[in-house]
This record gives sequence, C-alpha cells and structure tokens, in this order.
Amino acid sequence: MGQRLLAFAMDVILVGLFASFLLVKILLPREQPEGMELIVQAYREYQTMAEEALAAGEPIPDPPKEWAEDDAVFDLVTYCQQTLLLLYFLYFGGCEWLMRGSSLGKRTFRLRSASIGSALPPTPLQGLLRGAAKSFALFASPPFTWVILIIALFMSGRRGAHDLLARTVVVQENPSEEVTKA
Repeated sequence: MGQRLLAFAMDVILVGLFASFLLVKILLPREQPEGMELIVQAYREYQTMAEEALAAGEPIPDPPKEWAEDDAVFDLVTYCQQTLLLLYFLYFGGCEWLMRGSSLGKRTFRLRSASIGSALPPTPLQGLLRGAAKSFALFASPPFTWVILIIALFMSGRRGAHDLLARTVVVQENPSEEVTKA
C-alpha cells in the first residue's frame, strides 16, 4: 500500500508541475487575461502593503479579500479546476491504457494494474474508468477522497474504489516477465 501511495504521489506531483507551467505560462494569459491581471495586481498591492508594514515595524496585515469576489477571478479559478481535472484524467487514463496498466510513478516501484482474474493489463475502458475515478477523487470534496482511501484499507488486496469500479487490481511486476517479453 505504501508503494502505491508513493507512486500516486509521484504522478500527482509530476502532472501538477506540468499543469502549473501550462496554466501559468500558456493557458491563463491567453484564456483568462482579466482574471490573471486582477490576481497579479492584488498580489503586488499586498506585497507593497506588507513591505511598508515591515519597514514601519508593524505586523503584516491580512491579505485583502475583495478581489476574490470578482467574477473574472471566479472564472479563472473555475477554468483552472476544469483544466487540472482534464489533465489528470488524460494522464491517469492514458497511462493505464497506453502504458499497459502502469504510470511513471508505478513504473518506479515496478507496479501495474491488471484485470481481475488475469495478469492482463486493463482494457482501455478499465483504464479510462480508473483514470476518471482517480481524477475525480483528487478534486472531490475531502469526505469522498477519504472514503476512497478507507475502502482501500479494508478491502482484500487493498483495492481502492477506482479498482472496484474498473474491476482491476494492482500487482507487483515480476522482473522475470521483462526478460521473457524481450
């Protein structure tokens, strides 16, 4: 279970770094320029207020919250959430399908998912279901995410909700299989 969680964390960080770069450098300036400008302007104003407070020996004030109520900022946040959900779905679903039940994180720990009752990699549909469930769990409310983890702790084989939905199980890759495949 520990290796699976570490592999998942590696995948989340990898996709998160890529998504951050993609959003901040490419998508948001092009798709949400007004919201980006409002956030950058609010940050600069707060930075100035904080520097002035420090120079005067006063405590740093709380950040203003008025900008967060702006429709352009709300649209920007919604756009970010939708883009992240899509990127995580494409990564997890695509890896399960195209990397034969694996991902970059799983490969690090020599893990892969397999269809129940066989050692075969998941079908494309199973891979997409696993990817959708994992992605949704990342962006769902915390109780739903905790339910997925709790299910994995008490199910035989430590199968999470995404495994139950897709009828898959995560297995340790056998090093001798790699030799026989080559």
